[in-house]
Amino acid sequence: MSVVAALAGQPSMAQTLDRRIYVIGDSVVLGARDAVIAALPEWTVTVDAQQDLSLLGALEILTQLRPEIGDIAVVELGYDDGANLGAFRDHIDRAMAILAGVRTVVWLDQRQFAPGRDAMNAELRAAQDRYPNLRVVDWNAVVAAAPDSVYADGIHLTPAGQARMAQVIRAAVVSAATTTTTSPSRSSSKRTTRTSHGHTRSRTHRRTSHRHRRRTSSG
Repeated sequence: MSVVAALAGQPSMAQTLDRRIYVIGDSVVLGARDAVIAALPEWTVTVDAQQDLSLLGALEILTQLRPEIGDIAVVELGYDDGANLGAFRDHIDRAMAILAGVRTVVWLDQRQFAPGRDAMNAELRAAQDRYPNLRVVDWNAVVAAAPDSVYADGIHLTPAGQARMAQVIRAAVVSAATTTTTSPSRSSSKRTTRTSHGHTRSRTHRRTSHRHRRRTSSG
């Protein structure tokens, strides 16, 4: 049997790809929520974004929602964690243990807005040696090349930054989707946005129920 004939009987990437994308982050990705959803029209996107959410605080959320996470997860966390490298390394390990079985975890590093953040980014990059499914995206380099991406605090996104983050996430997702053999599709026909506002970490979230409907909110 020829190679072509053999491949003809195999499901294509388009047929087998799990089209669910789960995005978890803090107020940075919260600001880019609508842009991220718009940048991934081929996927069913869940944006789980909360103000003041630390990586430590996200561990419980990831544990609870792990059954809903498909082949690709996107993480944008770290700004609300202290620059204790041992603690940050432990939190990375705990997060990746929860996400074991997720084929690709795309993790945006931090904008280096304060002392110690470069070392935290180095810890994140080093974690790639421990977790083959982890891909770190150099968001810090994007902002360094385009400083108008963030406001004066050096962290939160301007409209230009929101668009850039959305495109960076899209590029990472597309790369993961085209280089990874995925399991049969388990995705639904719904797109979900999961957000929380204020300084409490409420577990009450609102969902959109149609693929092309986006809910907007203040804050």
